Amino acid sequence: MKEMYDLLKKTGLCFLATCEDGQPRVRPIDSVRLYEERLYFQTGRLKAVSRQLHANPRLELCTLPDSGSWLRIEGSAVLDNDPAVRALMPQTCPGCGGADEAELWYLRKGAVTLYTPDEPPETHRF
Repeated sequence: MKEMYDLLKKTGLCFLATCEDGQPRVRPIDSVRLYEERLYFQTGRLKAVSRQLHANPRLELCTLPDSGSWLRIEGSAVLDNDPAVRALMPQTCPGCGGADEAELWYLRKGAVTLYTPDEPPETHRF
């Protein structure tokens, strides 16, 4: 998990894909954090992404850690309201509406795949 997080942070930005009424929805996020071997991200509870994740927690994250390669992470999002987690997650989500409206999610039951131009994809499950 640490290696995956390091690749995500290397770019500083990744793209989060959800689904709404059968339509894919993709947006950039930079509020990804690693805590207790879980990959967390933050959004606002009043945002469309929140409604989408509550309706269907399956998602993918994608980023480009370096020239020619990309990282795809798939899994299910789990909402975490633990105050200890909230205390460790800085408010890094523009437009989330402040700490009271922020939602913290972590990924579970998924896979990380690293794609490189000259190598077969490398997949790890978590």
